[in-house]
Amino acid sequence: MKYKNKWSLTPYFLIFSGIMLFFAIASFKYSKLLFALEILLVAASVLAVLISALSMKKYISKVTKIALKGMNGTDRKFLQGFGFPVAITGIDGDIVWTNEAFANLISYDHTPHGEYITNYLGSNSIRKAFSSDGLNVSAGTDKFTVFASRTESGVVFYFFNDTELKDIREKYIATRPCVASIVFDNREEFERDENTDTLNSVLAPLESALIKWANNYNGSFRHISGGKYTVVFEEDNFSKIINSNFDILDEIRSIKSSAGTAATVSIGVGTGGDSFKECDAWSKKALEMALGRGGDQAVIKNENDFSFYGGISQGVERHNKVRSRVYAAAISEKIKESDRVFIMGHNFSDLDCIGAAAGLYAIVNKMGKKACIVVKAAQSPALPLISSLEKTVKPEMFSDPAEAVKNINDKSLLIIVDTHSSAFLESTELYLKAKNVIVIDHHRMMVNHIANAAVFYQETFASSACEMVSELVQYMDESAITKPIAEALMSGIMLDTKNFTVKTGSRTFEASAFLSSKSADTIAVKQLFANTLDDYKAKCELVFNSELYGNCAVATTTKQLKNIRVVAAQAADEMLNIQNVDASYVVFPIDGGISISARSLGKVNVQLVMESMGGGGHHTMAAVQLKDVSVEQGRDLLLEKIDESKLS
Repeated sequence: MKYKNKWSLTPYFLIFSGIMLFFAIASFKYSKLLFALEILLVAASVLAVLISALSMKKYISKVTKIALKGMNGTDRKFLQGFGFPVAITGIDGDIVWTNEAFANLISYDHTPHGEYITNYLGSNSIRKAFSSDGLNVSAGTDKFTVFASRTESGVVFYFFNDTELKDIREKYIATRPCVASIVFDNREEFERDENTDTLNSVLAPLESALIKWANNYNGSFRHISGGKYTVVFEEDNFSKIINSNFDILDEIRSIKSSAGTAATVSIGVGTGGDSFKECDAWSKKALEMALGRGGDQAVIKNENDFSFYGGISQGVERHNKVRSRVYAAAISEKIKESDRVFIMGHNFSDLDCIGAAAGLYAIVNKMGKKACIVVKAAQSPALPLISSLEKTVKPEMFSDPAEAVKNINDKSLLIIVDTHSSAFLESTELYLKAKNVIVIDHHRMMVNHIANAAVFYQETFASSACEMVSELVQYMDESAITKPIAEALMSGIMLDTKNFTVKTGSRTFEASAFLSSKSADTIAVKQLFANTLDDYKAKCELVFNSELYGNCAVATTTKQLKNIRVVAAQAADEMLNIQNVDASYVVFPIDGGISISARSLGKVNVQLVMESMGGGGHHTMAAVQLKDVSVEQGRDLLLEKIDESKLS
């Protein structure tokens, strides 16, 4: 730092000395004493400049000599003749010497001595220059890779001009293929509900919009079959699509039938692969993810992860039950092949989780196989249902995870219900030990989903896991469903639909009608939702202290309550009854951090908000748990994510 000051101050000392000399001469005829003093000041200034110059010369000589010595005796003349720029700096990064190439290509004939080398390295970290990859910098239209080596008293920087190579690389990256696999989500519904002319009136503008979209970004459009399409873009053009947030989704959604039904598409994009084949395979995985999250969205997959765009619509209900019948057959086959079946859901299991597990337990028993439901009963919000089933069905139908881990073997089957992420399981250890796995879930697909399932049955349009199981058992052996099991299944449906008000389709009512035919008593089910007086008061307090944030209601509490998960979920449901509230959130402390329970009436996709914070769930029901975060910090983060979701 001190030598940088000498470089910059020397010219000022010389100017000062010249001015003082002028005044000294001018004052000679007026006062010889003043003249003598001024001459002394001039002499002192000149002396200071000389001493500084000598010191600087010595410093430069020392730095360059040591640098040259470190290069096996190379001299300045040799470095001067290099065709690429070279600069030598002191320890503090002040430039003490450069060759002619540096002046011509980097500093443009400007003498950089005394300046800091960082002025020519841009905003990049200088540490990169010491790595094997070097540091990328630009000077005018030229591009350089900078490498640095340390000496005892400074650093030598080498600037290698590789403009042509970098231009070729950039062109290669810009022209790499990106493959988009597209599906007309609800074509099946149009084919079923509308006549041929109506379908064509929707299909024609939909395909026209896709072709126009592809052409706008210089893409190649192909109609594969039915409602399936493929578009190939170059990566440079595809980046423009990302910047537009896939506005094609909005355009397609604006296409409606005479009955007002909107068309939707799902788009899966594979990008950044080493080959066209790899990008195509990634696009298929991305499309699978988009469909697994309810459709009407775009998902991008590259080598590292997924990116999501859209997803504001709820899943489209399928009225055709062929899928249920096919999956029922596949699940039955796996049960028959096993010697024992373990049924497990997510941690802190709710009524939907336990109800679905109970339905599967009944069917497995009917098929003559041993079965148990793996649950930590003491911490389950569905403890009243667990206690009821132990009394009315079988005391030993439930098992602790530790006991299940001891008993599982290679021939055992693990059925996972109401979740598809290993991070949320009641026992990760049991899952890792299982050789045969089946997943049955209705939540939107998450990136880190269970990938090794022999059967992965997911229906995002379904109201609940209990609805899915109620359909499955009708194709397996419905005689297995007794009154207590039917009521357990009904409780899950009532929980997730908020008593048939949210995410309720025709198949939800069909499943409920089936359970009613099996003597399910809705009054008995309603009693499973009953609160203690303390819990009811806590719920009312949360609602009373809630605040409005746009079209959302947000409640927080710092109290540590025994049944806080149940109370928070019920408070979130209750806040949806407030006027002009489309979504509700409750932030509460738990396990050294906080948890957020989110609910909506469908206009707001709370799953996207919770997913942005590391959680997940469904369009109308989601949650997240954060470690080492206070309630106040969690609230602030939540409000930030709500704002971001409105901009996306």
